[in-house]
Amino acid sequence: MRLVKEQPMDTRTPRQRCVDEEVANEGGSQSQLAMGAIDLKCSQG
Repeated sequence: MRLVKEQPMDTRTPRQRCVDEEVANEGGSQSQLAMGAIDLKCSQG
């Protein structure tokens, strides 16, 4: 018998997941300019 941990349901929108992933890829806290570029990139998807 195998026990599988259930992951909590991700309630973020696809756009918010995109923003979170991009911020994480850039190493965390971003400048206003970087956040503007991320926001633009994620709104295009």
